[in-house]
Amino acid sequence: MLSVRHFHFHWQPDLPETLTRGRKAEYLQSFSDRLTRPPATITPADSELYATFFRQPGAVRAGFDFCRAFHQDAADNRARIRMHGEWMVPLLALSGEESFLAVIVGYQAREMQESVEVATVSWSGHWCTENPEEIVERVLRFVERCSKGYVGYSIPWDVAMSVCGVSWDGRCCVAVLA
Repeated sequence: MLSVRHFHFHWQPDLPETLTRGRKAEYLQSFSDRLTRPPATITPADSELYATFFRQPGAVRAGFDFCRAFHQDAADNRARIRMHGEWMVPLLALSGEESFLAVIVGYQAREMQESVEVATVSWSGHWCTENPEEIVERVLRFVERCSKGYVGYSIPWDVAMSVCGVSWDGRCCVAVLA
């Protein structure tokens, strides 16, 4: 099981950017090797492709800043709940079956709303998008149930692979993928 030490590394100003300079593909591959199930889900060729995006000016800083924003996001979310109460839409919280976050994703989601449906996506590690077919099936089933049958769209596979959070109109639902 992977610990969360990498978060502490990512939170440091400028240090991760400096230490990963010129080694983006190797750094990304180290994550996929430890966090996916099976590890070959993300190949070295995939890591190299992702690294080409992270080599763009400012991209790697944005990636690390995503982690650096966690504490502020948590504070902002708690303040929003104090001011406005719980979310008023059905909530689905998904996590990869083998994710180190699988145990806590339900607790995190329940901070936003008491009534939450929590599930794990089978045959996936940290990124439940390793099993995009199951994600699409679960999300569509949840949306259909929440919207009382109103589903006039589909989610393409490539979109399911990139989803971090999905939100439909106010009468429907929010799906959180961890």
